Amino acid sequence: MTPDHGSAVVVQASPALFLITASGDLDLDDIHPLEEALTAATQSRSRCTVLDLSGVTFADSVALNTLLAAHSAHRAAGRPWAIAGPYSPRVERLFALTGARRVLPPASDLSAARRLAGCHGDEHTDARRARRAHPFRRPGPSPSG
Repeated sequence: MTPDHGSAVVVQASPALFLITASGDLDLDDIHPLEEALTAATQSRSRCTVLDLSGVTFADSVALNTLLAAHSAHRAAGRPWAIAGPYSPRVERLFALTGARRVLPPASDLSAARRLAGCHGDEHTDARRARRAHPFRRPGPSPSG
């Protein structure tokens, strides 16, 4: 069991790139926002998807299953995608022990991931066109109730 560090998932979308940035712990309690973001990515009109896992400190088998499912969904939809790393030591260990690193290798950084996914180009134009970044949050009780 890991300390409760929580997680955050933020999405930025432009015509060229659907960028998902995850941070913190990705486990059974915190995976739903990432699942939603990855589903939105496969349905997006953006040319490609980049998932930035460089800020993820912990991932469990539920997170790994989610990533493998997203990999399959992107392939089935014919959507290019890549994962930006580097992975934290704990995430790297999970991927190394399961062999998933062969299927989900991280690019060294965001620029490398964009190139790997084939969505490199004018990153400054993409940033200007990108919709405001918005977090995917797990639904919970309202502050008033």
